Amino acid sequence: MKKTIFLSVIALAIIAFTNTSNARPAKAASGNTFSALNGNKLIVVLLESDDDYVAKLKKKHEDKELEAYSNSIKTYNDNIQEIAPKYFNMGRTIEFKTPSEIATMTVDDRNTCFFLLYNRAISFEGMRGQATDHGCDFYNKSQKDVARSVKDYKECTTFEWLDPKYKGEDDNRMLTLYMPRGNYEGSAVTQNLASFVPTKAELVLCLTQLTNTMTANTAWTGKTDRKARKEEMEKKNKENVAIIQKKTLLICKDNFERAATNEGVKANYPYPFKLVSKADFDNAILTKDSSVCLLWVMPFMKMPNMGSGQVKYAHTIIDPATCNTMLQVFSGKMVINGFGMAGYQTISVAQMHDIADEMDKDSKK
Repeated sequence: MKKTIFLSVIALAIIAFTNTSNARPAKAASGNTFSALNGNKLIVVLLESDDDYVAKLKKKHEDKELEAYSNSIKTYNDNIQEIAPKYFNMGRTIEFKTPSEIATMTVDDRNTCFFLLYNRAISFEGMRGQATDHGCDFYNKSQKDVARSVKDYKECTTFEWLDPKYKGEDDNRMLTLYMPRGNYEGSAVTQNLASFVPTKAELVLCLTQLTNTMTANTAWTGKTDRKARKEEMEKKNKENVAIIQKKTLLICKDNFERAATNEGVKANYPYPFKLVSKADFDNAILTKDSSVCLLWVMPFMKMPNMGSGQVKYAHTIIDPATCNTMLQVFSGKMVINGFGMAGYQTISVAQMHDIADEMDKDSKK
């Protein structure tokens, strides 16, 4: 359900971080929570058009935008129906339903299901720090409230569909896995999407990362030795860096803020790399190319910015064979206005030096 919240500066920063970070639980959830997905029904929520929005476009004779809106919904639905059963089949059964179809289910039926939902990051409006959380409360006991939630959800999934390159510096999209109420009430895990209309490869990466997060969470359930966990992570990072330094790092040319040259990147990143097209980048994921690594420019968190919001990015190196995160680099400096941690904007040639520098630090630990 779309909820409007008035938040303090500190709370804004916390929500911005926890709601859009990389596969981060919205509420501390045990491994048992995640393992409960095995044996429970998983419903993957499909997009559906907003009748009011369609009527508005028709009234304005926005034929091209209406076509782009319809085509984008179809593209997402086709892609998720192909990819989810292969890469996120963790439940006993998996079904695909639109929000309107879910709203007709009984309360008891809905409360036994997990829901995988295409979702929008929290949005900020006004100078008072008004934050709107875009979700869909399928577990509500009131059928009227569920229907109202569905209406709000469809409104928040309309945006500038006409421009295929539109990503929105003030917004991003994610996949959210919602847990049934009861022992799991309020628990969710999210993974950000690289694009508003994700490609098949982006969905493979997103769903695999969600699975990896839940698997890791289950493995560490009950283990309280933080020092041991930190040492294990540092050891793994060192091993990963040694692998990255030897493999060719594929960098999608579209991710650079300005056109990049091989010479410019080489001056900042001394290890093997290759500038590639989006199609070649995606193909490495779909073919599980073990000979390369990928630089994924990932929306990491949403931060309030003078009454609106701004998406910050992490620079993440991925193993396309497993979709595991091998290294993640992001700016950790605090913003002066108190709104939380700063982050990168897409990527620049100069920021390749930050990645190389982080690799060098990890290799010496």
